[in-house]
This record gives sequence, C-alpha cells and structure tokens, in this order.
Amino acid sequence: MPRDTATNDFLIYLKNAVDINAWFRFGLTDDDQEGVWMWDDNVPLGDFSAWGPGEPSGSGTENCAEYFPESWSQQSAWNDGPCTDAGRKFICQVSPSGDSQKIIFPGPRGIDDYARMETTLPADLTSFTLCVHMRSNMDSSNEISLVSYAVSQHKNELLLFVNGGFKLILQSEIQMADPPVWDGEWHTICTTWRSSDGAWQLYADGVLTDSGSGFKVGGRVRTGGTWILGQEQDEVGGGFEADQSFIGELSEVNLWDRVLSPAEIAADCGYHGNVIDWGTTNTRVFGDASKAGYQCGTPVILPLEASVLALHSWNYLGVSYDYTTGVAMIWHEGIPVAKSNFGRLALSAQGDLIVGNLNTSSAFGGRVSCLQVYGTALSKAEVEKARETCYGGNVAVGKTANQSSSFVMPNRDTSAGQAVDGYLGTTVDPGNACTLTAQDTEPWWVVNLGNATSVGTVRILNRGDCCGERLQNFQVRVGDSQNFQLNQACGAIYTGTPSSGERIELHCREGTVGQYVSVQTIKTTEHLSLCEVEVFPETAE
Repeated sequence: MPRDTATNDFLIYLKNAVDINAWFRFGLTDDDQEGVWMWDDNVPLGDFSAWGPGEPSGSGTENCAEYFPESWSQQSAWNDGPCTDAGRKFICQVSPSGDSQKIIFPGPRGIDDYARMETTLPADLTSFTLCVHMRSNMDSSNEISLVSYAVSQHKNELLLFVNGGFKLILQSEIQMADPPVWDGEWHTICTTWRSSDGAWQLYADGVLTDSGSGFKVGGRVRTGGTWILGQEQDEVGGGFEADQSFIGELSEVNLWDRVLSPAEIAADCGYHGNVIDWGTTNTRVFGDASKAGYQCGTPVILPLEASVLALHSWNYLGVSYDYTTGVAMIWHEGIPVAKSNFGRLALSAQGDLIVGNLNTSSAFGGRVSCLQVYGTALSKAEVEKARETCYGGNVAVGKTANQSSSFVMPNRDTSAGQAVDGYLGTTVDPGNACTLTAQDTEPWWVVNLGNATSVGTVRILNRGDCCGERLQNFQVRVGDSQNFQLNQACGAIYTGTPSSGERIELHCREGTVGQYVSVQTIKTTEHLSLCEVEVFPETAE
C-alpha cells in the first residue's frame, strides 16, 4: 500500500509498466464513514497522501481511492472513484498471514490497541493446550492480558494473564510460575488444562516450569465467544482497561482440544492447532496495533568468527550455545577459539538439518564426516571426548604424510595425504579417496605423527576399484628416524595377497614407540595405493 513517497513511486512505476491508460485501485476507502479514509487493514490514512487537484471530491458514491492513468493530465495522482466500477484494475498487497505473521502492540498502554481473531470454538472444550509466541520487555509484576476469550455468560471464560507470574483463568484463576521471558527476546508459552482431574501445566520455551491438579474439575470452556489479543475483555469484545494491556509482539497463537505431549510442545515453532490454527485464522488489528511479516525459527546468523581451518586436511570443528548463559563458542580440535555472549535466543527444535549449503553464496566444498549433535552445550572435556569418538583413537588423521612419488592423473589427487584424511572411500578413479605412486621400485609411504607415540596397531585400507593384489609383500615400520628404513618393524612382512577394498590390521610388538610410521612394498616394482592408514596407540593393560 502506498503509505509513503517511496512506495507510491514504486507502485506508479509498476502500474505504468502494465498499462498507462488504466485506473488502478490500491486498497484505500472511506466507504464506512464519508471523509474518513482507511486502508484495507483497518489502519487510518496517516500523514502521507498524493491526491490530485481537487481530490478527493467528496462525492458519497466515490469511496475507493485509485490512481489516475499516467496518460491523463493528473499523471498518476490519487482520485476517489466509484467502488462499483468493474472496469478498474487492482494493485493488491498480500498481507502477512499464518506462520509469517506477527501482531505488534507498540504502546504506550491504552485501550485502543488490540487484535481480534475472527474465529470461535466449534464445540465446548473439556481439555486444551494454548500456545503463544511472544516478545516483550514489560515487567511481569504488571497486570498483562495476552489472550482473552469471553462469552456472554462470563467475561473470563479463558484468559492467559500475567500478574506476578502467569495466570490461567477459567472463570476462576490459578497462579502459575514467573519464568524469565520478559527480556525482549522471542519465547513460547504453552499452558494445558484437563477437566477430568483439573490437571494444568505451564511450559516456557518447551520446558515444563509449573504444574498442578484440581483446577476447575468437571468444568468446560463454552463455545460462541470472542477472542481478543493484547487486552482483557470486561464485556464481550470490549470493556478494556489500559493498565491490563500488552506491549510487545505476539505470533503463533494456537489452540488444541487436547493436552499435547511434552515432545509436541517442545517443537517450539511451526504449530498448527486443530481448534485455532494461526496459519489459517484471520486476525484483525485495531488502534495502533499492526501486522508484520515474521517467521518463527528464522535463522539467526551469529557474528562469531575464527580463522582456524587447515586446508586440505581434516578439521574437528564445532559450535556450542548455552541458552542459560547466552554464550556461544566455536571449537577447533577440542580447543575453544572464539566466544561471545548473544543472550537468550529463541531456538527452534523443528526443521531440516542442512549440511554444506545454507545458500548458493555460502556453499561448502570438501568432505564432512562424523556429524554429532548434542542437546546441551558441552564442556571442554566433553568436546575433547567427542573428538576422540570421531577419530576413534586414530592418531594419524590429518598428519603430514609423504610418499616415493605421486602418479599424475587428470583431475585426481593421488597425494600421500589421501591416506590420512579420515575418509574411508576405496576408489582412485573416480573418487579421490586413495594415494597412488608411480610404478616405483619398492615404493613407500610415511606419516609424521608429530611426536613419539606408543603404537599398538596399524590398520591399512586397500584400494577397492581395482588392483588389490598390488598391496603384497609390504612392511610397516615405526620409529623416530626420518630414514624410516632404520626404524623398528611393526609385525612381520605381509606376504598375503589382499583383496580389493580389504582392511589389513598389523599389531606391533609391545613397547613400539616412534614419531614416524611407514608402509613399503619389498622387492617389487609396482604402484603403491593406500586408501587409509590408521594408527592406534598401544592400549595400557
């Protein structure tokens, strides 16, 4: 709607691109009261207008605002025309609705700002779950009405209220807890009730914060009433009091005719009640209350960075967020490398888990393995333990490796590092999963563990796409000499003929210690191909 100069100019450009000779209506009318111009969303005209000379003319039959055709002398100024002329074209604004809608109650407190949900109960309720997504920095010691449902028999048939904590009112009231949700961030409040035993519950952000029983046993919530957001009804549809009004934002107001399970309530976003569905319910706003686009669970891009990734090698990278403290951290190889306090964010527990591509401009190129998701912020010791779980105790992952040569293949990486990248693929072409030397005499491969390590087991993964028999008569050595041939043998020379893709495990003699681990075929002139070499420390008895 053209409520300012920029939007008005844009709509003129838009309509002229369609037809410079047509009249276009744009959702402004004084049909309800002559001379009082209102937008279709029930908001008054305001300070901005672009009426043509002598307009609006004030005729009682010309109650719809429209643009003059660009080809006329008035050149796209506003005119008040007849609402019944079927020859007019329309510019339509799609109002935010459903999951992409929020209601804004700007304040100050008064009786004019509220919203009405255009629905009622199809039948009496003997149990329910009511959920509200809210954001406010009001003081919970105030009287605050979030959701009010009134029938002719009683003004407080169902009321979600605040006064020193949340209150559930079903003609009479029950005082509930006061969770810390008045911090200006988005939070989800859910309350449940059951007539059979009067059991009630209060959830804040998916966490049960209060419960009880014996409240309104045998009662019911009657049909035929009116739903108001942001005010308490002292009579059906009105009777508001300023000192009970809400300031803030509301969304995701959903109602079910049953008590949801804790798992269902923990979903946080994307609710669709079977009695009131926020996604399909029409909600009208009054006073200065307004609608705006909003998506529950919209991703928050946290400005927390750390330049720590080592290219062309495996990195154990993690991020943690502690809702209690608001602290987010980035972890690299079990060490915290960045930290910031973002406060308490409303996080969704529902949605797709996307790996490697948030959008086309931030696509990841590389490999991802050992994805772990925990339901809590891990401590440093727990992160280190999780890292060990991924690596499985293999101390060779990501370490520097060399080989006698690298066979050149177009668009293929056959370098020594392929055997310590943590990837257990077994193909060279295609695949880029394994090393491959030229046809050397006694070809070799060696990894530098970085420090002297007590080695118990060496596990070798053979090439799987062909040529498995090439890996025979090989020897593994462990020691501190860069001249690996001077180092101690780990087990005997392997004289068998391994199959393609086979894993071969050699056990070193107790007390075998070294910084370098090598693999070399003996008395052969052949290609050496290793898909992964895993080195495991000696296990203490």
